[in-house]
Amino acid sequence: MTIVISDLRRDSVSGGIETSVAVKIDGAQRRLTVRHEGNHPDLGLGTPTYDPFLLFLLIPAMARNMPIVVEGDIEAMRLAAMRTGLQSLLQSASDEWQMVGISADARISQRLPDLSKGSALGMSCGIDSLFAFQDLNGPETAPHMRVKLLLHNDIGAHPDRQSFARHTAHIQRFADEMALPLVTISADVMSLYGNRFIHSHTIRNAAAAMTLEDLFCNFHYAKGDTGGLSAKLGRGSGIGPMDPVLLPLLNTSANSYMSHCLHLGRLQKTAAVMHSDLARRYLTVCTHGFSDGRDKMNCGRCYKCARALFYADTEGMLNDYSALFDIDAFKSERTHLLLRMLRGSIGDRRSREERDALAYLLAADYPLPVWLRLFRPFVGRTTMRPNIPRITAT
Repeated sequence: MTIVISDLRRDSVSGGIETSVAVKIDGAQRRLTVRHEGNHPDLGLGTPTYDPFLLFLLIPAMARNMPIVVEGDIEAMRLAAMRTGLQSLLQSASDEWQMVGISADARISQRLPDLSKGSALGMSCGIDSLFAFQDLNGPETAPHMRVKLLLHNDIGAHPDRQSFARHTAHIQRFADEMALPLVTISADVMSLYGNRFIHSHTIRNAAAAMTLEDLFCNFHYAKGDTGGLSAKLGRGSGIGPMDPVLLPLLNTSANSYMSHCLHLGRLQKTAAVMHSDLARRYLTVCTHGFSDGRDKMNCGRCYKCARALFYADTEGMLNDYSALFDIDAFKSERTHLLLRMLRGSIGDRRSREERDALAYLLAADYPLPVWLRLFRPFVGRTTMRPNIPRITAT
């Protein structure tokens, strides 16, 4: 069987722009639609291409071992990369992803980079994106690398539309304060993937950005994976470590795709971000958020909230985050959260980020239960020593 992509359209609809293609997959015909909403003055003026839709469908095709036929053209450099190097990288991450053929016409790009458009950055107001935003707008950043467009995507990471809408409203307040346009990108791709979002997050977010290539020169993807360029899919791991190699394969003569600060771990970025005024007003890390009707952006008890709040507590900043986090929930669940962090450090769900966070608490003499300190030799050392100058985002 073959996946066929055809009938590219762009339509103005109430409140935004919709770009779509017809997709024949799994024996059925459907339309894959990407919706854009936002306040960028040039939204909807560019020429749509098949490129992002091919990228959206690449992993689903590899998972099904189905070749792809595009009844249109793909930028020539990108098409060559998708046929070979990109698929080779993805195949190395999962034995279930097989290289497939791609039939499409090659488009020779005549566009040159418009440096005045600067960079687009995916913004969640989390640790990674806030660090990237501050770093990319520092005094040493070249003008064409500065952030001039913020993107926020609904492509599988949010539990429901209500949660996405409330998260978007929060990010819109951030964008308004920074005097930057914000564009949201929504696409129903869950039925195509059928796997954990972390397994394919880079590809999905790059494909979403690719639908707006006329609005930026560079796309920066902020992610926290470190520890080498190889990746194997797991319960809590995806293709992120390959981002520095994977993303540039999507470059064209006019647009560049790159990973931001992959050499820094989450703990180093947390230290830089959480001492900033921006974080005290906007930091959003929660895996639950508004999905269960909470009044605050961060529940205070999920594993991401726990890492941030344990760090804030160690630094004497816990009350600074009471407007954004449910501090009472964090305090009442503290023992359970430490147990979960310990399991993530040495147990069957081992995570580098959990281990590094717990190692930091141990090194900082955080008031931990005596029984937990017995595991110190198994946790190891932190990558960032307490009470020394930290990396900071300018």
